[in-house]
Amino acid sequence: MAIRRLQNELKEIQDEPMDFCTVELNEDDIFTWNGKFDDDTKFQIKFHEQHPFSPPKARINDIRFCYDTSEWSPAITARTFILTMYLFHNDRKLKYREFFTHPRSKRRERRERNVT
Repeated sequence: MAIRRLQNELKEIQDEPMDFCTVELNEDDIFTWNGKFDDDTKFQIKFHEQHPFSPPKARINDIRFCYDTSEWSPAITARTFILTMYLFHNDRKLKYREFFTHPRSKRRERRERNVT
């Protein structure tokens, strides 16, 4: 199911590209997508074999980005996920960070701030 859904979602994005980014597969791996926002910021999304029932892992310029599993829904498409990443990336005040960042990431960020 995951492969078919990802193929369909990728085809939809390729047929109707988003104005603010480009997306392509990472070496023909349907579970790993590489992209670039319109400001040349790179991102990568790694979908699970259980997709759409578990959230993908993603990075924006090597900074971890993920939905809290309690907020994830199988109705969220790859396009919606990418749009959310883009909005998050462009929110200079990062006011939505607490909602979209996984709790373990928050703890790690606090530890890293205390170390430096």
